[in-house]
Amino acid sequence: METIIFIESSKTGAGAMAIDMANRKGYHTILMTRDRNIYTDDVTKSALQIIDCETNDLDILIKEVCKIKSKFDIKAIITMADMYVPQCAYVASYFGLAGLDYQSARNARNKYNMRRILDKNASNINIRYFLADNIDIALKQSQSLGFPLVAKLQEENNSFAVKLIKDTEELVEYFRTYSKRDYNNSQQKTPRGILLEEFLPWDEYSIETIQGVNGKRYVMGVTKKHLVDFSQGHFVEQGHYFPYVGPENKLLIEATNKALDELGINFGAAHTECKIRGKEVKIVEVNPRLAGNKIGSHLISKSTGVCVVEKILDGALGKSIIWAPCLNKGAAIFCLCADKNGTLTEIQLPLTHHPDAFFAHSKSVGACVRVPQDNDDRIAEVIAISETGESAYRRAKTLASEIRLSIAATEEA
Repeated sequence: METIIFIESSKTGAGAMAIDMANRKGYHTILMTRDRNIYTDDVTKSALQIIDCETNDLDILIKEVCKIKSKFDIKAIITMADMYVPQCAYVASYFGLAGLDYQSARNARNKYNMRRILDKNASNINIRYFLADNIDIALKQSQSLGFPLVAKLQEENNSFAVKLIKDTEELVEYFRTYSKRDYNNSQQKTPRGILLEEFLPWDEYSIETIQGVNGKRYVMGVTKKHLVDFSQGHFVEQGHYFPYVGPENKLLIEATNKALDELGINFGAAHTECKIRGKEVKIVEVNPRLAGNKIGSHLISKSTGVCVVEKILDGALGKSIIWAPCLNKGAAIFCLCADKNGTLTEIQLPLTHHPDAFFAHSKSVGACVRVPQDNDDRIAEVIAISETGESAYRRAKTLASEIRLSIAATEEA
């Protein structure tokens, strides 16, 4: 039986969508996971088979896939999970299947390695940075970068522990909190050292690309990002709209292609975050996977009429990818967060039907919520479609006011 293996899954839409689509295409779908309990039913009930194993161990993954291969005809090994792109690349290559180069995936996943590689031949699009193993080095390096600066862990996602550091006191506290971590939130062993970067208060965008095996890299479009007020120093994404159309696009795309080439990202979807001021572009992050927060799974598809998830499946199956939009719409998402720490006591989505608008919530009554510190703190969302990305965002933001949240305040959450 022709089979597609999924190594872990995303939790925001693309994961369940990819498994469902593979099922509809007649494939036997297998989800390999180290903890099925982290997923909602839409993921676990979509997979026709679940294998519980340590997905952070490459040797175990190889052994488990060998067992699967003895029973099934494996056609693709894929992941929709940010933190498992390198593992997927390694296993796919081992079994001779289409996929991203393992070392390229590792280099993009590790934020410090990404910076080092860009420094070699693309320093003009790199942000000034230092890696600090201890607080003494960090304090010394901060004199060069200046405050405020950005501190982040080398291998995390969802904006976890990405913090705007305003002074030496905050820098010392950040190191006290995070410098001794041996494992990330996916329980993967991570290298020591805090990455410190120059803070650039410039406009931020992401460039969404897709590429098949030995194929052309297509730019699906540019996404505009809106952050929650980061007066508390956290970079939480409140909303996005796609596509952004503006004079910046040409420079953003040029810088993205340069970064992807230097990193060897030549397969699959990529989500490259950039900042721009005038004609100067700097790379914030290169993520060799589909854009999250439903940008890739929903916004791009609804605005272009092309299912990006299906294209990713095609690429993993070794098929050529052609990007040919059949719609020219705009789509946006706006998320609601807590304005205080506490317990969510009520969440009510609008009862009124709004054409081309979709409401959802990611947390339920009884959940502990907090003033947002990372993207996992978002509570509810609305996706809206309109004639342009900008008008879709305005519409989503307006409709979000119809979502009712009640929070019982506590001192800590």
